[in-house]
Amino acid sequence: MKKRSKLTALILTLAMLCTLLSGCVYENIDIVVHDDGSGTIAMKAGLSEELFEDADDETKAELAQLERFEVDGKVYYGTTDNAAFDSVESFNEAFRTIYTEGAEALDAGEDLQSVVTLVRDGGGLTLVLDNRYMLDETEDEDLPDGDSEEIEEDDFYEADDAEIAQRAEDILALCKKNASGFTDAQLKEIAEDMAESTRYSSPAEFEEALGELKALSKDELNESLRYNLEWLEWEGLDDATRKAREKDVAAALRASKVELTDEQVQQYAAWFVDFYDDPDVAFRGEMEAYLGDEDSLRSELEFLDSYYTEEDPFPSGGEDPFGGEDPYGELEDAFTMNITVRFDSPVTQIAGPADGVAIEGGALTLDLLSLTAEVYRFTTRTDVPLALGRTQIVELDGEPVELSCYALRDANGGETNYVRVRDLASLLDGTKAQFNVDWNGSVVLTPNTAYTSRGAETVPFSGSRTYSRNAAKTQVGGKDAVLDSILLTDEDGGGYTYYKLRDLGSALGFNVRWDGARSMICIESDKPYTG
Repeated sequence: MKKRSKLTALILTLAMLCTLLSGCVYENIDIVVHDDGSGTIAMKAGLSEELFEDADDETKAELAQLERFEVDGKVYYGTTDNAAFDSVESFNEAFRTIYTEGAEALDAGEDLQSVVTLVRDGGGLTLVLDNRYMLDETEDEDLPDGDSEEIEEDDFYEADDAEIAQRAEDILALCKKNASGFTDAQLKEIAEDMAESTRYSSPAEFEEALGELKALSKDELNESLRYNLEWLEWEGLDDATRKAREKDVAAALRASKVELTDEQVQQYAAWFVDFYDDPDVAFRGEMEAYLGDEDSLRSELEFLDSYYTEEDPFPSGGEDPFGGEDPYGELEDAFTMNITVRFDSPVTQIAGPADGVAIEGGALTLDLLSLTAEVYRFTTRTDVPLALGRTQIVELDGEPVELSCYALRDANGGETNYVRVRDLASLLDGTKAQFNVDWNGSVVLTPNTAYTSRGAETVPFSGSRTYSRNAAKTQVGGKDAVLDSILLTDEDGGGYTYYKLRDLGSALGFNVRWDGARSMICIESDKPYTG
């Protein structure tokens, strides 16, 4: 029997669970990675509320037990999870845990795996996506011999030829001791094939499988080995057997409740026999299992269409018997599976094609359903001056307020925050420390004056941004002042000046102090600056 692709298996599992082609599956993992290797992971995975409409009572009861969340106004049932990490190593562990839980929430088990690894690369960071699990397993022979050491060590195991040879010897020794009715040449061929099939199993997994083989009775072992030998020696169905099977399937299709043209009946019968070409299969039993029930039949025909065609589900031009012109296109469009990563520094792709990848500054979006290569690598640039977006809670005259700021990081990892001067002027307006902001070629700060709003205060930039040192002068109360400031520029070329909070307090006459007991910056508008 042919192997189904992992992705196809996931889609079919979900389609069978929900009994609808018009439903929606959502999975998104948002990752924030700072230059020091710390950050956060937030995962959402679920099934659309629309799936409840036609689902049976049992399915509705199962879905109702899942967590409810919204994305862009649409309701989903599934799971959400969050994790913080403080290093590259803890990211790798946290991501594997969260992604596995997301796959299980979608009833995918191990049918959908996508390994993301974060590694330190000199002064920057590199994100590696090993996408092999998204590809059809029939392409196993085309897998690369190896990827980055980090992936092989942490996330993906591949035995080398010497280890496979040793595994074959272990299996052969077991077979010679307990099996009967085989020649030495046959046992050797069987053992080598069984060892090769464990190439992507870790040593511990192989030992477990070998232990299960040892636990078989002699009759069970002989039966298993005969089955393996039959596969190795089998050359395919003969024409007479194939035609007889196609005839049986065609008769079952015509007797079913699904309306099909004669051309479609013949096409499905040929596909069915081609897919279920196992030499040892009890074909009539397989046929009855899949074709004897209307729901099973519809599901199986849907799968055959997705397996054998890529564009037109009905090459004959016949109408879709399931009630839509192209349900497979609808199903594909209904899936959203992305990984979004936001770095402090700009990102450059250094391996893998552009399919399914979007890079904008430090933002990286990976569309898991569109990726085509097996391994992608993305690295952050460290040669760009970058201000790191931050949100900080400060206390203003005893009341907590949220203040958007940008941090510059020094060589030791320490951060110095800069606040947008207009944001601060808006917060202090109406207090004893109020001041106005203007521009005449210099930044003009006028103390003891109500602030004239421009309507864009307290709206922060999104994400980290490149910056430059502010070359313009600053005037406070009509006099030049020496204040350390940086300039951030938006997409339209507008410039925004950010200053150190303590410098502004000293220049404008309000107090800024650190409350160590509460780990809180305190602004006191009615007190003079004390340093």
